[in-house]
This record gives sequence, structure tokens and C-alpha cells, in this order.
Amino acid sequence: MGVVLQLADRFIVYPKEVLEDVLVQVNELVFPADFYVLDMMGDNFPNSTSILLGRPFLKTSKTKIDVDVGILSMEFDSEVMSFNIGGVTQNSN
Repeated sequence: MGVVLQLADRFIVYPKEVLEDVLVQVNELVFPADFYVLDMMGDNFPNSTSILLGRPFLKTSKTKIDVDVGILSMEFDSEVMSFNIGGVTQNSN
């Protein structure tokens, strides 16, 4: 495959395969996303249930993150959802 990923902790991983155009649902919004399948077993990955959604997904969902007020908003097909760390804060059409 020829892809090498560096995680936030600077650990280098090599994807096993790519799953393309997987539909991801966030409440009522549904987005297509590509996933790299990683071998996350072993001492370096104590929490093997993590899902990484990278910049392509954030771009597709027109994600805006306001760190000052702690709000993440996503837009798809003219529908906007806003989230805080605790869950959904508002839904506007």
C-alpha cells in the first residue's frame, strides 16, 4: 500500500488496508469517509477501540472547532449540528 502514518504520540504505524466510502452517521448527519485499518494490538495501544477521523473527514463534514467556547459544528447537505464535550448542544436547519 505504501502509506505510513504518524500518530499524535509520534508512533509510526503501517495500515493493513483502506476501506473507502464507508458511511459514518453522526446523529442525523451521514458522511462518506475512508478508513485506514491499523493493527492496534499490543503494549503500544492499550485502548484498541479508538477510531481516527482525519482531515479528509473533517473537510467533508465542513467541521468547525471553536476551542474558546468548546463547540464543534458539522455541516452536511445544509444541515448543521453542534456538539460540546458532553453531547449535542443544538441542531439548526
